[in-house]
Amino acid sequence: MTIRFVASRLGCSFAKAAQLIEFFQRPELELVQETTGFSRNRRFRFKPYLDLFPEAKVLPGGWWTIPADIYAGCTITPSGTHQSIVTVLKLSKRKIRELRQDPNNEALDDRRLVSNLFGKQVAALVYPVPGATYSVGCTLYPEGEPPSEIQGRTDERQVDGLTFWVIGTSTDQEQIELLRRL
Repeated sequence: MTIRFVASRLGCSFAKAAQLIEFFQRPELELVQETTGFSRNRRFRFKPYLDLFPEAKVLPGGWWTIPADIYAGCTITPSGTHQSIVTVLKLSKRKIRELRQDPNNEALDDRRLVSNLFGKQVAALVYPVPGATYSVGCTLYPEGEPPSEIQGRTDERQVDGLTFWVIGTSTDQEQIELLRRL
């Protein structure tokens, strides 16, 4: 944020906004930190809030970036079967942020959001049975490199800004064994 931003949001003068920011920078509070090192056109960050998002990175000049893509492993189990379809989904962090800004969406963490929205969308594509229902389990991969399961693969599918790979199938017993090893 900038001093001008704070002044406009609070409806106060630039001088009053600057005083407030200085107050919140005090060592005993450490709520706001200056990020540019400049004496003019300074930018500040609200440290307690941004600390909630460890995946965000500070770039030189105080700008923040969030990784562009997230990867999720989804196990899709059509109702009435004992075999699951294993997929890897790739979607943009921007899409997740857009969904978070929609006031009609429930407050879900990223894993549940991917599972409830995108996992079911993929389920309908890979198991296109009219009227079918699905159980979708989802795990987010650590951010950074794409997961090893998809590296070098060229069989990805894309739909509505979502990229996914069908990795294979697994039975209930295989899933139980996998969970035991974790």
